[in-house]
Amino acid sequence: MIHAATGSKPGEEPVADTGDRKKIWREPVRGSYPDPRIFQLSGMDQLRSCMVGGWPRPPMSHLTGLSFSHADETETMMEQPASGWFLSSQGVIPGGFLAIVADAAFGAAITSRLPARTPFTTSEISLNFIKPATTRSRILRARGTALHVGRDTALAECVVEDGDGTILAHGTTRCVILDQLPPVDGGDGAEITLQEFLEASPPNPSVEYDSPSPYLRPVKGEPLSAATWEELSGREILERQIAGELPMPPIHHLTGMRPTSVGDGQATFVLPCTAWLTSGFGTIQGGVGAMLAYSALASAIQSTTEAGTAHLPVDLKVNYVRPAYPDPSGRDLCAEGRVVHRGRSLRVADAEVRNPDGKLVAVARGTSMLLPGQSAWAAA
Repeated sequence: MIHAATGSKPGEEPVADTGDRKKIWREPVRGSYPDPRIFQLSGMDQLRSCMVGGWPRPPMSHLTGLSFSHADETETMMEQPASGWFLSSQGVIPGGFLAIVADAAFGAAITSRLPARTPFTTSEISLNFIKPATTRSRILRARGTALHVGRDTALAECVVEDGDGTILAHGTTRCVILDQLPPVDGGDGAEITLQEFLEASPPNPSVEYDSPSPYLRPVKGEPLSAATWEELSGREILERQIAGELPMPPIHHLTGMRPTSVGDGQATFVLPCTAWLTSGFGTIQGGVGAMLAYSALASAIQSTTEAGTAHLPVDLKVNYVRPAYPDPSGRDLCAEGRVVHRGRSLRVADAEVRNPDGKLVAVARGTSMLLPGQSAWAAA
């Protein structure tokens, strides 16, 4: 199957140079996208087709293990292993990463209520964080529910839980319903049954790879030690990571996300804009943009913290301006974070995410709570 966004077959995305081949995000992309005839199904039958193998595994699933586990008329469920690959320098799975599994659950919940050939786009995502996620969480499970699906807009909520059912975050999303798609392959546009789709669709290709999916490999990188957080200010830590004097965390080695500059109350992060970050139909998954925005604004807040002061996320809101698409040469998405309020207990920062051509993709605002005298490890 041809990649919708890149025009290349799985395994044929351009690689920058020989040295980069050892970086996961520079490897040939794995996975593909569903037969376009799937849009002739109702939204619920699209989800059911996924449950019975009618969808090939998209790249995001190969990268992180994100999977669709349940759908009915009242709830959809996405699951994500709480892998050590997702750890930040603080030793936790960053709050922004939860947006990936939450966004997938949001999308599935809204899809379940839509007729055939009805696309939509995410307008905003809001998350309230309750408890940090760590590898001890085992599973990140997002339960999505559609609250309202109208003619022009839709609203959904989700709860993100760990493997024990403990709530880690609660979120909502608002989406815009778009014009109905034209009929597929010159047909009359009539809705078809799930059985008709499965009988007419070619079987998903079985591809053998010479290594496990990235999230199943031995983890590279590690969080910084508690002693480092106790000895250095938040800004000093970021400066030393940028200079290569301190190691980068596992999530960098998985995705390529990294800080490129830091100042007093400011931080910039970049993320290679590759097809590895796509799920479903070829665009960069909305939760990925939220993760990048979170990293920039949380690090802007970190740049204002003293040594031995942990900072925990309280909330995150992201408004989307336009979709992002994979860049054939793997250029970066870029997020610039800036602190807009410095309270004694709470600090607020904004971030802007831009695509490789410099066009605005999303704007975000987030709040963090300061915990003086506690290391990031203790807060986890």
